[in-house]
Amino acid sequence: MKAFSVTHVGYVRKVNEDSYLALPRQGIFAVADGMGGHQAGEIASKIAVESLEENAGRLFKCVAGETADVLVAEIHNVNKKIMQEGLSLRVRKGIGTTLTVLLIKDAKAIIGHVGDSRVYLWRDKVLTQLTEDHSVVAELVRIGQLTEEEAREHPNRNVLSRALGMSDELQVDCVQAAVAVGDVFLLTSDGVTNLVYDHEIAHVFAGGIEGKPDEEPWQTYLDSLSQLILARGANDNFTAVCCVVEPEDLVEQPTHPTVVDSPIEDTAEFVLESVEPAVESQE
Repeated sequence: MKAFSVTHVGYVRKVNEDSYLALPRQGIFAVADGMGGHQAGEIASKIAVESLEENAGRLFKCVAGETADVLVAEIHNVNKKIMQEGLSLRVRKGIGTTLTVLLIKDAKAIIGHVGDSRVYLWRDKVLTQLTEDHSVVAELVRIGQLTEEEAREHPNRNVLSRALGMSDELQVDCVQAAVAVGDVFLLTSDGVTNLVYDHEIAHVFAGGIEGKPDEEPWQTYLDSLSQLILARGANDNFTAVCCVVEPEDLVEQPTHPTVVDSPIEDTAEFVLESVEPAVESQE
């Protein structure tokens, strides 16, 4: 696997509270978008990715069929660490973070997800969002009280309904999808998706913006997204990580993306049953 990334503090924030992890040899990738005053968000997101990195070996070596359980258990463990950090330092009121983790193993993508950071699949020039946002406005869109366009401008668009550090009773979405050679997975914080539409990401990934010929194309695409966000004011930290699946990464090569039921019945609020193409904006 190859991995490419970009992260930026933006033009408004003083500190980059996003953290990310890219371990292509272990097939583990993550994005965490921190929240809270007094640099609490920066600390929370770092706790999340550092904990995942420390346990990468266990995730990589776990027995097939148990991977989703182990991943969700690890996210619960991260939540406990962040809760403890918040209790030990009371000045860090509201400490928390989103956490979206992608693990590619045994020709499957296993995603553990809390918050409004996202995972997309790019396959056959079609961009598909694999996660659902855990935010107040996203829920209003799902029940039909807001349109996607109205949600983008809503004053509560950044209010999360679920995040690590909020409660001991954490619900983790677990999504599993088959993986094919040539698949590209994109993980983003909301600093990307709040300013760039899905169809614009698809346009860039389809080669709509040319880069330098001596650069890796996927790094060029991420750099192009970064320039687009900066041109639009970059009012938040933003992070994007791409994972490119190569032939040697897979034993099996399925032809269609599928999503299977999560084995984590008591921790997953929902599991996607199908993956519909979403070249147009999800916002």
